[in-house]
Amino acid sequence: MIKGEVNIQPVYLQHLNYISVDEDNVIEAVTDYLRAKVNRNQWIENEIIEEEVAVDLENRLTKFWLTRQKAINLTEKNLDKPDRGKLLYCECKIRNEVIRDIVPHVGTIAGTYHALVVAKSLGWHPR
Repeated sequence: MIKGEVNIQPVYLQHLNYISVDEDNVIEAVTDYLRAKVNRNQWIENEIIEEEVAVDLENRLTKFWLTRQKAINLTEKNLDKPDRGKLLYCECKIRNEVIRDIVPHVGTIAGTYHALVVAKSLGWHPR
């Protein structure tokens, strides 16, 4: 399953290629993306969270991404665009959020960021 995802190069992996992450990070990204997708669907189906809660999480993650992107562009002008994207990715990847008084596995948040890249809500490079 992971190799298949790597072979088809979905948009979230294309973004990671642009910022030159290593193979371990690519494998972790695929795992996080797939886990987050399954978790979100199960949480909604089992009524642990409502769709609105999932949308609120995505909005909070997008706001954090936008704020950090602006800050990095202001403070890290010495870095080239791929390195600024890598820094932004690293900061978002370790972001913690609470969903209904539960702190999900860190991979769930990272995977949700990858889903937002797929949805073209955000990205790791300016293109």
